[in-house]
Amino acid sequence: MNEFAQMNIDVVFVENTGIRSPRLSDAKRLLKYLSGFNGNTKTTDNERSNVKVVKPLVLPPTNLIFRFLNRAFFIPRLSNKIRKIVREEKIDVGYVYLPTATSLDLLKDLNPRSVVYDCVSNFGGHPSAPVDILDTEERLVKISNLVLTDSDFLYDKMTKKHRNVNKIHHGVNLRKLSFHSYSSEISYGSACYFGTINDKLDFESIYRLAESGVKVTLIGKKQREVSNGIEYLEPMDWERLMSTLSAYDAFLIPYKSDEFMKGVIPAKIYECLYFGKPILYSGLYLPAPLSRLMYYCEGPEEYVTTWNGLKSTETRTKITERRELARAQSTQKNASTIIDWIIHSKV
Repeated sequence: MNEFAQMNIDVVFVENTGIRSPRLSDAKRLLKYLSGFNGNTKTTDNERSNVKVVKPLVLPPTNLIFRFLNRAFFIPRLSNKIRKIVREEKIDVGYVYLPTATSLDLLKDLNPRSVVYDCVSNFGGHPSAPVDILDTEERLVKISNLVLTDSDFLYDKMTKKHRNVNKIHHGVNLRKLSFHSYSSEISYGSACYFGTINDKLDFESIYRLAESGVKVTLIGKKQREVSNGIEYLEPMDWERLMSTLSAYDAFLIPYKSDEFMKGVIPAKIYECLYFGKPILYSGLYLPAPLSRLMYYCEGPEEYVTTWNGLKSTETRTKITERRELARAQSTQKNASTIIDWIIHSKV
C-alpha cells in the first residue's frame, strides 16, 4: 500500500477486522487495543503520507449475533469513517485480504467500482476460521474483478472459480534495503527466525538445532514460551530488523505441515533471500525457483544434518542467485504490476 501511495494513489488501510473469536490469551492484547481506540486515523511513515490507517471497531465474524451487530451498527460507522477520509462520491477499488462476512458487508456498504481479492492463505484449512469461511470466500470471489494469489496451490484453486486470476509473490523494498556483505569466513554458528512465535512453528526441530550447538535466535511477537536454550528478541521496527538479520549465518523458516500451510508463502522469504544466506525450512509448499535455493528439512535430525553440511553445499552461485531472485521481486515492481492488472480488469 505504501508503494501505491508512491504512485500518487490515496490509500485507506483498514487494520485487521478479525477472522476468529478471541481467546482468554487475547485479553491483554484486546484491552490494549480498546484502550488506544479513539476513532482517529493515522498516517504511515510513508513520506507522501497519503496512506491513512483506520483502526476498526467490529466484532468477530464468527456467529450470527456478532454479524447482525456488525451490519446494524459497526460496519456503517466504519464505512462512514472511510468515506470521510476519501471525500469522493465513489471509491475506486476495494482491496480485500480476509474473505469474511465482515469484508463482504463492508464492500456492500462502500460499493467500490472494482474489487480485488488478494488471496494469500488457504482459509479452508484455518483451524479457527468461521464455519462458513469457504462460502463467504466463494461470494467474495464472485464479486471480485481480479483475484491475486502467491502460491501454486492457491492459483490452481482460484483459477477453477474465477476467470481473472494472477499470481504474484511478496517482494522486498529495494528503496530501503542496501546490500550487506557476505563474508567468506562464515562459521555457520548462528541461525535466526523472525515472525510470529506460536505453535505453528516446529519447535522440536528448533530445539534440536540448538542442542547440536547452533545459536538459535527467535525475533518477534511471542505467543508461547521459549526454552532457555533459545535467544529471544522482542519485535523491532523494519529498519532495525534488517540490520539485525545481517549478523546471522543462516535463516530458519521452520513451520509444521498442515492444510492451512498449503497456501502459505511467507512474505519474509524474499527478505531472507536478499541477504544471500542459506535458508532451512519445513512445512511449506514452495515453487521450484524458491525451493531449489533453499534447504527443505523433514524433521529435527534432517535440520541438523543439513546444517552440518552447509560448508560443502553452499556456493557463491547460490548466494548470487538468491540475491538476484529477491531483487527481481521488488515491491516497487510488484505494485506497478498489480495496478496494471487492476486497470485491465476494468476493461
